[in-house]
Amino acid sequence: MIDDLDPALLRKRLQGTWGASLEVLASTESTMDDASAAAREGAPEGHVVVADQQSAGRGAHGRQWVSPAGTDLYFSIVTRPAVDPRSTPLITLATGLGVRDAVAELLPDVTIAQHSSLD
Repeated sequence: MIDDLDPALLRKRLQGTWGASLEVLASTESTMDDASAAAREGAPEGHVVVADQQSAGRGAHGRQWVSPAGTDLYFSIVTRPAVDPRSTPLITLATGLGVRDAVAELLPDVTIAQHSSLD
């Protein structure tokens, strides 16, 4: 696992309550599956699952998500928003764009690739 995923370093960088409950994995089938299981087992809102690699990640409409080690951010967050379930695709899209913009601002010397699950 790369040094950037050291749980102690990540906790120092996270603010607020999100990430106070944090699981960091070298490899997993799917951070979404891990976060869903944690939510079913009572994980608090804001629980974060981070992995350096996913072997069975999924994108929009069940498309396979290629997740090689050491290349990208792979994480899922347990949330329990009080919204109409039909709105969740828009929330997912807006969240992804927000994360991309935040990373681009925090790391101005790093090229942040733009991927589309529609490609």
